Amino acid sequence: MVAVAVPPRFEVVPHRLRPLRTPRPEPAPLRRAGAPAACRRRESAATYRRRRIVAAGLLAAVALLALAGVRTLVGAPGGPAMRPIAAQVVVVRPGQTLWSIAVAHDPPHTPLLAFVDRLEVETHGRPLQVGQQLVLP
Repeated sequence: MVAVAVPPRFEVVPHRLRPLRTPRPEPAPLRRAGAPAACRRRESAATYRRRRIVAAGLLAAVALLALAGVRTLVGAPGGPAMRPIAAQVVVVRPGQTLWSIAVAHDPPHTPLLAFVDRLEVETHGRPLQVGQQLVLP
């Protein structure tokens, strides 16, 4: 007798080979968009709670990023004051006043009174002291 190797997809029948029948899977039922509520699966309350927590967290993160961006653009209050790099510094000598300093260092195209007012803002309204360093605006 002779042994014959037959692939496993075929069944041996006397005098012929025929393919095995495999059951076909049944198609899933089609759902319409407007299916009745009884057909839809309802999520639990915990699922809704998790979704709300995630949504609130995302909203808070976006708000914080927006606030940080605005603070960066506008500048943080109480932060270091920005001064020009090439500022002129004057050391106050005996007998000098804000007005005499403004007359000596009057910038072009600036009214003298406005320059004195800016010097007063620079000193925070305090009286000048001899040896004080004054940054001209």
